[in-house]
Amino acid sequence: MQARHRQRGIGLLSLMTYIGAGGFAVYTAFALLPVYMEYIEVRSSVDSLRQGVSESDLNARRLKDLLLRRFQVNSIQHAKADDITVVPGQHDFQVAVDYEVRIPWVANIDLVMKFQHATQVQRP
Repeated sequence: MQARHRQRGIGLLSLMTYIGAGGFAVYTAFALLPVYMEYIEVRSSVDSLRQGVSESDLNARRLKDLLLRRFQVNSIQHAKADDITVVPGQHDFQVAVDYEVRIPWVANIDLVMKFQHATQVQRP
């Protein structure tokens, strides 16, 4: 009588499941990557206000205009003028960007991401 040999390795159904799950993860990563790259640009633009502001630029409207120009130069599409708040303080301005991005994902399911970043612009 011959002894039965146990099957070793992965079956076709298991292989297809792993490939499908991996493909789905890669699809999701490619959908999210551009949005997170844009958020890095938003943070960089907001933080750059700390260095490049002169005394004549220190009012809420002018700071918001400078930030919107930087968004335009960096091709930032999701953060709009309504998402920017500039709050004056005694010795500084609090500049904050708070926005939400909604990306269609699969069928009627969307991926929703909220981004927030704030910095203080000191008076010289």
